[in-house]
Amino acid sequence: MKINQDKNKNNIFNFSIVDVAQEFFKLIKQGSNFKVICPFHGDKNASLIISPSKNIWKCFGCNKGGNAIELVKEYQKIDTKQAIEWLTNKFHIISLKKHQFKKPENDFQTNEKEIINVNSLATILFKVNLLSEINENILLKTFLNKRKLNNNIIQKFDIGYNSNNAKFKNFLINVKKIPKDILINSSLLTENENSFFINRIIFPIKNEFNEIVGFAGRTLDNNSNFPKYLNSKENSVFSKNKILFNWFNAKNNEEIILTEGYMDVLAFERNQIYNSVALMGINLSNHHIKILKNKQITLALDSDEAGKQATYEIIKKLFKNNFQNIYVIDFLNFKDADEFSMDNDLKNAYQKKLHYLNWLNLNHYKTDDLKSKKTINYANEKSISISAKLKYIQKIKDYKTNETKTLFMILKYKNEKTLKLFLLNKKQVNAFYEQVKKNDEIKLIITKKNNHTFISKILKINNKDFSSAKENDELVYER
Repeated sequence: MKINQDKNKNNIFNFSIVDVAQEFFKLIKQGSNFKVICPFHGDKNASLIISPSKNIWKCFGCNKGGNAIELVKEYQKIDTKQAIEWLTNKFHIISLKKHQFKKPENDFQTNEKEIINVNSLATILFKVNLLSEINENILLKTFLNKRKLNNNIIQKFDIGYNSNNAKFKNFLINVKKIPKDILINSSLLTENENSFFINRIIFPIKNEFNEIVGFAGRTLDNNSNFPKYLNSKENSVFSKNKILFNWFNAKNNEEIILTEGYMDVLAFERNQIYNSVALMGINLSNHHIKILKNKQITLALDSDEAGKQATYEIIKKLFKNNFQNIYVIDFLNFKDADEFSMDNDLKNAYQKKLHYLNWLNLNHYKTDDLKSKKTINYANEKSISISAKLKYIQKIKDYKTNETKTLFMILKYKNEKTLKLFLLNKKQVNAFYEQVKKNDEIKLIITKKNNHTFISKILKINNKDFSSAKENDELVYER
């Protein structure tokens, strides 16, 4: 990697675009340039061009482009400082002190590197241990089979197992000569010098650079008196408020599915859905919000009361931070995505996700503080004139039965316009009416287009009152 100080003060370094691009893509030679499939939009024609002579990249599909630093920023979803740190670390470049972005070389930084290095070593030991015990440890084998953790998932997520406390500790301390304080700080040993994770499936937790910063250990026995999950204690490289499990793999997707736990992410993975991450709990931090900015968010938290309340709180937080596309997956009577996926089609449930307003109303949450000009604009973008809406809503008065089939037939009348009326897409129809059909009325809030204020108006299916509706008003579905 060649590096030169740039005369342009806005560009501190002039990294080789080809060297950097090769870290992310398989380059296709095209004359004096290279081309690749652009990962930043739905590209099928290799629209992203790498120019060695100009030392820049440019996508002619989405118009994104820039130098090597901009490529790292865009691909890794990080800021300029982090991009330069990534580049200098990746290519072993010592940056000029005048323009040094990296933290000073002190004990704190050295400690960070030591923790990451020892975590990487521990991951290898955990994986070897899993492979050595998988055929003899009946409890381990049963767990992996029951949870459908096949070899592809085990390899992709570096899943391991820790059983023998003495061998693990002896190898790290006596063979590898790793100081005990580093092992304790990494949560690989306790203060009493016992293994922190004993008889547990191990899930390595990685940061945005694919570095292992911590671990989660799950018991094999659900009836155990020990906590089901143990996470590494927080330290200089691991904080649950700054990490999303599987973020490194999912971050380049335009939509992100937020789950609570590790097994939920693996459930989506089993169903060929690769854009899920885990909060490792139910807290969405300000840092999470920052890195999720401009993403479409689909919430897939647990379906118990605590999970529903957490979903509600996260919706409020996302709404407050101007997220416009928020959806929720309904797991019906199943606890979470993992449990649901054991006997049901998770991909189908994902396709039937609900717009957050529909989910809130179906679960009887108040929505007054979650409607704004943006919400109305969302409705207006998908709406048609009030006169057309009144015309097509009259078809619903023919509804005489609770059969989903009949409801679907009604929706097919002037299909596109009717679907827009309810802010639905075709994939949501059945899921929506499975819930709506149980009720005798549909509540439509009439919003005044000019000032975006809401007027309470209940429109019953067989006794509709449109007297207050005006030509410029808009309808938004609510129950």
